[in-house]
Amino acid sequence: MYGRVNELDTENALCAIIATSGTTGLPKAAGVTYKNIALGTSYFATRYTQSPRPYKSALVLSPLQWYSALYHFFCAPIHMYTRIQTSGEPTREHVYALINKYRVRRIHNIF
Repeated sequence: MYGRVNELDTENALCAIIATSGTTGLPKAAGVTYKNIALGTSYFATRYTQSPRPYKSALVLSPLQWYSALYHFFCAPIHMYTRIQTSGEPTREHVYALINKYRVRRIHNIF
């Protein structure tokens, strides 16, 4: 009834394709493998003494298509913190409003 599940090659299999302009400014795509996410998550865990929840919430100001934001997209559920992300322009007033509303103590990816 059910077929066999193929083995997943985590070294090479892509879990996400993200848009980037890199250093050239020209649009292109970059692949993120399962290995990238696994190693990044492990590294993330070694940076904090409180595990698995290093902090309650994090304000991520980079767009979701950036790798840094995508990283938080994957890590937040694993490390049990709330990822607060906005599509609004990161003006001073907007960021202050988010900090005050959600009582943010950690801010990532200020650009």
